[in-house]
Amino acid sequence: MLIVNLTEEIQKDHNTPLYQKFQQYEFSGCNFFLEILPVGAIMDDKNYHILYMNKVFQSMFGFEFTQLINHEDWLSPLIPDEVYRKEIKKVLESSTRPIEVKISNRLGKEKIVEWNSHHIQGSDKRIHFIKDITDQKRNEEDRLKEKKLESLSLLTGGIAHDYNNILFGIMGNLDVFENENLSEEGKKAVKYIRMAAD
Repeated sequence: MLIVNLTEEIQKDHNTPLYQKFQQYEFSGCNFFLEILPVGAIMDDKNYHILYMNKVFQSMFGFEFTQLINHEDWLSPLIPDEVYRKEIKKVLESSTRPIEVKISNRLGKEKIVEWNSHHIQGSDKRIHFIKDITDQKRNEEDRLKEKKLESLSLLTGGIAHDYNNILFGIMGNLDVFENENLSEEGKKAVKYIRMAAD
């Protein structure tokens, strides 16, 4: 309880050196937490000025902090299409749920990520958690293709089975006709039908 009260007292006066120290500690503690995460993490302000990115994000997308901090909007290298970027920003600012986003790495290769953004209470900062799900999506697409092929093979197998059942009936009737006294034209017709069925 004493620590909570002391923290509240420190945060009351933003001009004191103690408050400045508190802010540094709070930010560095957050950095430590973000560095140990298994997903990409970025901290920015409401104007999309990047404040921090963890090493997972750097290795995932090939961008270094200095490459993104120089951009007015750090999303522009990741989402080059301006229209798509504006739509994503709208969703990020209003949604609390993870969304799927297509972004580009430093080499321009497209990746599919699960993007989750959280506003830090009492500040204009946000933390974005970004998980690369490209392989997962490709696996899902491959499984879907396999299921489609399997369904197609079942359908064609069913059609072939039905066709064979019809042919079996025709062949059985041809055997009956061959035992009948047929004219020459009838015998020729039975012969041609049998050839077509084989």
